Amino acid sequence: MSIESVEPPPDLASLVDRVLEDHAALRRHLGEAARLAQAQGVGLLLDAIEELAGELHDHMLKEERVLLPWIRAGRGATAGAPIRAMATEHEHTLAIVARIRELAAGYRAPTDALAPLYLRLDGLDRLLHSHIALENDVLFPQALRS
Repeated sequence: MSIESVEPPPDLASLVDRVLEDHAALRRHLGEAARLAQAQGVGLLLDAIEELAGELHDHMLKEERVLLPWIRAGRGATAGAPIRAMATEHEHTLAIVARIRELAAGYRAPTDALAPLYLRLDGLDRLLHSHIALENDVLFPQALRS
């Protein structure tokens, strides 16, 4: 591979935009998953989805109102404490996702009626893991170096 073919890392503004796009997608996935779970009457699974939705609502607002504007303003190098707090919340979020995956038997729907819900939950799981990796492994380290 030549040096010319290596793409530079995305700039912080582009990364922040991507995080905000993910937040919108996460909200859509969560809303649809909650609607499907409620329609199917899957109580424990619905409770876990609602817990995740509450956790993510608060978390994403903190990022959108405080951390991301701070990073976008070029002050990421001073954001160590909020970044550590967000990373800790990511761990808690992933624990809730693991519980949802367990309650949903690894997203293997036991009936055709549950297939749309389980498919949505699998997509949500993948999106959350990808999103958290983007923040923890790309955005946060790059912001701290800015």
